[in-house]
Amino acid sequence: MTRGHSRFRRQRDMEVPAYGFTLLEIMLVLLIMAVVSAVVLPNVFSPPSARLADEGRYLRQVLHLAAEEAQLSSVPMRWSAYANRYMFETPDAEGAWQPMHEKPFTPHDLPKGIHIESVQLQDGLPQLEKTTDEHPPLGRVTLFPDGMLTLADVTLASASKQLQMQLRPGPGGIHIVEPAQ
Repeated sequence: MTRGHSRFRRQRDMEVPAYGFTLLEIMLVLLIMAVVSAVVLPNVFSPPSARLADEGRYLRQVLHLAAEEAQLSSVPMRWSAYANRYMFETPDAEGAWQPMHEKPFTPHDLPKGIHIESVQLQDGLPQLEKTTDEHPPLGRVTLFPDGMLTLADVTLASASKQLQMQLRPGPGGIHIVEPAQ
Protein backbone atom coordinates (compact mmCIF):
# COMPACT_ATOMS: atom_id res chain seq x y z
CA MET A 1 0.00 0.00 0.00
CA THR A 2 2.81 2.36 0.67
CA ARG A 3 4.07 1.77 -2.78
CA GLY A 4 0.83 2.77 -4.45
CA HIS A 5 0.40 5.74 -2.15
CA SER A 6 3.77 7.24 -3.13
CA ARG A 7 3.04 6.68 -6.80
CA PHE A 8 -0.32 8.45 -6.38
CA ARG A 9 1.40 11.37 -4.64
CA ARG A 10 4.02 11.64 -7.39
CA GLN A 11 1.33 11.56 -10.04
CA ARG A 12 -0.71 14.25 -8.23
CA ASP A 13 2.36 16.55 -7.96
CA MET A 14 2.98 16.23 -11.68
CA GLU A 15 -0.58 17.04 -12.65
CA VAL A 16 -0.93 20.27 -10.68
CA PRO A 17 1.61 22.87 -11.87
CA ALA A 18 2.87 25.31 -9.25
CA TYR A 19 2.02 28.97 -9.85
CA GLY A 20 3.47 32.07 -8.20
CA PHE A 21 6.84 33.16 -6.94
CA THR A 22 8.88 31.95 -4.04
CA LEU A 23 9.67 34.26 -1.17
CA LEU A 24 13.32 34.24 -2.25
CA GLU A 25 12.45 35.47 -5.76
CA ILE A 26 10.29 38.29 -4.40
CA MET A 27 13.02 39.36 -1.97
CA LEU A 28 15.61 39.35 -4.75
CA VAL A 29 13.44 41.62 -6.94
CA LEU A 30 12.88 44.00 -4.01
CA LEU A 31 16.62 44.12 -3.33
CA ILE A 32 17.40 44.96 -6.96
CA MET A 33 14.74 47.70 -6.96
CA ALA A 34 16.16 49.17 -3.74
CA VAL A 35 19.70 49.30 -5.14
CA VAL A 36 18.59 50.91 -8.41
CA SER A 37 16.48 53.45 -6.50
CA ALA A 38 19.38 54.33 -4.21
CA VAL A 39 21.58 55.08 -7.21
CA VAL A 40 19.09 56.82 -9.53
CA LEU A 41 16.71 58.78 -7.31
CA PRO A 42 19.26 61.06 -5.59
CA ASN A 43 20.51 62.19 -9.02
CA VAL A 44 17.01 62.80 -10.34
CA PHE A 45 15.49 64.45 -7.28
CA SER A 46 18.47 66.24 -5.75
CA PRO A 47 17.70 69.85 -4.90
CA PRO A 48 19.31 72.49 -7.12
CA SER A 49 21.35 73.82 -4.17
CA ALA A 50 22.97 70.39 -3.72
CA ARG A 51 23.76 70.19 -7.44
CA LEU A 52 25.21 73.72 -7.27
CA ALA A 53 27.48 72.74 -4.36
CA ASP A 54 28.54 69.56 -6.20
CA GLU A 55 29.30 71.52 -9.36
CA GLY A 56 31.31 74.08 -7.35
CA ARG A 57 33.40 71.35 -5.71
CA TYR A 58 33.98 69.69 -9.08
CA LEU A 59 35.11 72.97 -10.67
CA ARG A 60 37.45 73.67 -7.74
CA GLN A 61 39.04 70.21 -8.08
CA VAL A 62 39.49 70.52 -11.85
CA LEU A 63 41.02 74.00 -11.49
CA HIS A 64 43.47 72.61 -8.89
CA LEU A 65 44.39 69.81 -11.29
CA ALA A 66 44.84 72.30 -14.12
CA ALA A 67 47.16 74.44 -11.98
CA GLU A 68 49.23 71.36 -11.14
CA GLU A 69 49.26 70.24 -14.78
CA ALA A 70 50.51 73.68 -15.89
CA GLN A 71 53.35 73.46 -13.36
CA LEU A 72 54.28 69.87 -14.21
CA SER A 73 54.18 70.32 -17.97
CA SER A 74 55.69 73.86 -17.92
CA VAL A 75 52.93 74.93 -20.31
CA PRO A 76 50.29 77.50 -19.36
CA MET A 77 46.64 76.52 -19.36
CA ARG A 78 43.62 78.73 -19.72
CA TRP A 79 40.10 78.28 -18.32
CA SER A 80 37.41 79.95 -20.44
CA ALA A 81 34.01 80.39 -18.78
CA TYR A 82 30.77 80.77 -20.70
CA ALA A 83 27.26 81.07 -19.24
CA ASN A 84 26.41 77.35 -19.41
CA ARG A 85 29.78 75.70 -19.95
CA TYR A 86 33.53 76.03 -19.56
CA MET A 87 36.63 74.63 -21.20
CA PHE A 88 40.36 74.36 -20.68
CA GLU A 89 42.83 75.39 -23.38
CA THR A 90 46.55 75.14 -24.04
CA PRO A 91 48.65 76.96 -26.61
CA ASP A 92 49.68 75.13 -29.77
CA ALA A 93 53.10 75.49 -31.46
CA GLU A 94 52.10 78.89 -32.93
CA GLY A 95 50.77 80.14 -29.59
CA ALA A 96 47.06 79.95 -30.49
CA TRP A 97 44.85 78.62 -27.70
CA GLN A 98 43.30 75.22 -28.48
CA PRO A 99 40.64 73.37 -26.46
CA MET A 100 41.87 70.36 -24.50
CA HIS A 101 40.29 66.97 -25.09
CA GLU A 102 41.85 64.86 -22.31
CA LYS A 103 39.83 64.10 -19.19
CA PRO A 104 39.25 65.86 -16.84
CA PHE A 105 39.96 68.95 -18.98
CA THR A 106 37.40 68.24 -21.70
CA PRO A 107 34.79 70.96 -22.34
CA HIS A 108 32.15 70.73 -19.60
CA ASP A 109 28.47 71.62 -19.93
CA LEU A 110 26.88 72.71 -16.67
CA PRO A 111 23.78 70.83 -15.51
CA LYS A 112 20.39 72.31 -16.36
CA GLY A 113 19.47 75.06 -13.90
CA ILE A 114 23.10 75.97 -13.07
CA HIS A 115 25.06 78.70 -14.82
CA ILE A 116 28.16 80.83 -14.42
CA GLU A 117 26.87 84.24 -13.43
CA SER A 118 30.14 86.16 -13.50
CA VAL A 119 33.91 85.98 -13.69
CA GLN A 120 35.36 89.14 -12.18
CA LEU A 121 39.04 89.72 -12.71
CA GLN A 122 40.81 91.54 -9.89
CA ASP A 123 42.01 95.15 -10.34
CA GLY A 124 45.36 95.72 -11.92
CA LEU A 125 45.19 92.79 -14.30
CA PRO A 126 44.78 93.10 -18.04
CA GLN A 127 41.22 92.56 -19.25
CA LEU A 128 40.26 89.95 -21.78
CA GLU A 129 41.90 90.22 -25.14
CA LYS A 130 39.58 91.27 -27.92
CA THR A 131 37.86 88.26 -29.45
CA THR A 132 36.01 87.64 -32.67
CA ASP A 133 34.02 84.78 -31.12
CA GLU A 134 30.30 84.85 -31.84
CA HIS A 135 29.68 84.15 -28.14
CA PRO A 136 32.59 85.64 -26.16
CA PRO A 137 33.43 84.09 -22.78
CA LEU A 138 32.36 85.69 -19.51
CA GLY A 139 35.98 85.53 -18.45
CA ARG A 140 39.26 83.71 -18.81
CA VAL A 141 41.71 82.64 -16.16
CA THR A 142 45.29 81.74 -17.10
CA LEU A 143 47.16 79.19 -15.00
CA PHE A 144 50.91 79.76 -15.37
CA PRO A 145 53.72 77.20 -15.06
CA ASP A 146 55.24 79.09 -12.13
CA GLY A 147 52.13 78.50 -10.00
CA MET A 148 50.63 81.94 -10.54
CA LEU A 149 47.17 82.47 -11.98
CA THR A 150 44.85 85.25 -13.01
CA LEU A 151 43.18 86.53 -9.84
CA ALA A 152 39.43 86.21 -10.21
CA ASP A 153 36.14 85.72 -8.40
CA VAL A 154 33.75 83.28 -10.07
CA THR A 155 30.05 83.12 -9.22
CA LEU A 156 28.05 79.99 -10.01
CA ALA A 157 24.29 80.28 -9.62
CA SER A 158 21.06 78.33 -9.69
CA ALA A 159 17.54 79.76 -9.60
CA SER A 160 17.61 80.31 -5.84
CA LYS A 161 21.25 80.25 -4.71
CA GLN A 162 24.72 81.49 -5.57
CA LEU A 163 28.15 80.06 -4.86
CA GLN A 164 31.30 82.17 -5.05
CA MET A 165 34.82 80.91 -5.69
CA GLN A 166 38.05 82.83 -5.27
CA LEU A 167 41.00 82.03 -7.49
CA ARG A 168 44.28 83.07 -5.89
CA PRO A 169 47.85 81.76 -6.22
CA GLY A 170 49.21 79.20 -3.79
CA PRO A 171 48.29 75.72 -2.61
CA GLY A 172 44.97 76.72 -1.04
CA GLY A 173 44.27 79.57 -3.42
CA ILE A 174 41.31 78.12 -5.30
CA HIS A 175 38.50 77.85 -2.80
CA ILE A 176 34.79 78.30 -2.29
CA VAL A 177 33.79 81.18 -0.03
CA GLU A 178 30.50 81.72 1.75
CA PRO A 179 27.66 81.88 -0.75
CA ALA A 180 27.06 85.35 -2.14
CA GLN A 181 23.71 86.83 -1.11
